[in-house]
Amino acid sequence: MITAFDVVEHFGKDEILEVLALIRDRLTPGGRFILQTPNAMSPWAASYRYHDLTHEWIYDPHCITAVLALVGLHEVEIREITPYVHGIPSALRLAAWSVIRAACAVWNLAETGSAGGGVYTRNLMAVAFRPMESISADPRSPSIMESSGLPEAKSAEPTLSSATGDDDCPCICIGMPMKQRR
Repeated sequence: MITAFDVVEHFGKDEILEVLALIRDRLTPGGRFILQTPNAMSPWAASYRYHDLTHEWIYDPHCITAVLALVGLHEVEIREITPYVHGIPSALRLAAWSVIRAACAVWNLAETGSAGGGVYTRNLMAVAFRPMESISADPRSPSIMESSGLPEAKSAEPTLSSATGDDDCPCICIGMPMKQRR
């Protein structure tokens, strides 16, 4: 399993396919990739996109699903990150969120004719799997990169390292060395 919480939005369109392909390559067949990222479908998307100068791009549920599929990660499940109930105040927050969520769905339905995937929280979580069979096409190959409309990545490559420093550890953390981060 590999996790990336609040990471993918820091890579540009010219970098993300390469980064996700590296992640896919480190997963064992059937391995799970979990990411959390700002949600472009959220009514607060602009504040999340622009409050952090290092955010290059944010995704909606359809876009992140398509990008993950493009690099060979499948069975994508998108989840909202709703308030966690641990007492009366948080139960009230969840109830209020349920009303706001319904209003967002109605608003989107009225404007576009679609509920828009139904994920409106500020962040979304995506869970995807590497297929059990080997991947036949490398997403970094010129034909796939060209068909995506994205130029080749020009920045320093991200590093993949185990959380424990042990290369045999099944849990992987991703990141950029501090000197290479933007």
